[in-house]
Amino acid sequence: MKTKILSLCIALLMGVSAWADDVWNYNVYDDCSKNGYYMGIENGYVWVDLGLPSGIKWATCNVGAEKPEDYGNYYAWGEVSPKENYSWETYRYANEEVKFTKYCTNADYGDNGFTDNKTTLEPEDDAAHMNWGGSWRMPTDAEWNE
Repeated sequence: MKTKILSLCIALLMGVSAWADDVWNYNVYDDCSKNGYYMGIENGYVWVDLGLPSGIKWATCNVGAEKPEDYGNYYAWGEVSPKENYSWETYRYANEEVKFTKYCTNADYGDNGFTDNKTTLEPEDDAAHMNWGGSWRMPTDAEWNE
């Protein structure tokens, strides 16, 4: 009888040990698009609710990243693809004189005094939306500051 109880205790401890090993070694966000502990998924990408007053959900990874600790891709404001050269000469919404043709709030910097006073990206100019689809978008300045 003592042998059976001892064997049962050893088996139980081995099971608990294996379970604890899985729990403590579990990578919480092991994949930005499919696996891991998360609050939700939007169009195949993981989001987390930070409990902020606005209720905004934040992606667990940057666009182009495979893991939360990865940087992901770099984008110029209003551009949806990474590029080799990030300069005024290659900026989509600047002309040859380096005057803005979109997303301009100051006529001194706009092409021929142009302003549109846009400070929030339109969906077609939003790297998060264009690369991930669904309702993904870049945060506004107020959301970022929150």
